[in-house]
Amino acid sequence: MLKKIFNSAITWLVISFLLIIVCTKIFMIATEPKDIHYHYDGIKYSIEDTSLFEKTEIYIDGKFKSSLLGKPNEFLGKIKIRDKEFDYSAYPIKFSNENLAPLEHQIITE
Repeated sequence: MLKKIFNSAITWLVISFLLIIVCTKIFMIATEPKDIHYHYDGIKYSIEDTSLFEKTEIYIDGKFKSSLLGKPNEFLGKIKIRDKEFDYSAYPIKFSNENLAPLEHQIITE
């Protein structure tokens, strides 16, 4: 009975179609941009004099876009460190395979 069902060309076509739909949905979920809204408390200090330190705040707002097919992951948004704000909305930060990225852009406000 099962041999007759799985030998049918229509059955294999339906199974293939369902497999394609499931794989496409998994890919879409994995690569969907994720909203990021983080707030970190940090400390700014000097290597020469470690007794001098001050509290600082870091805000990260934007979208993180991951990729599965070899393209670099990207961050689009703004990073604010104390009173300096970096805007990566127009030119996203691209991460390497090791998830490292250079922060090169103009400061918006100081």
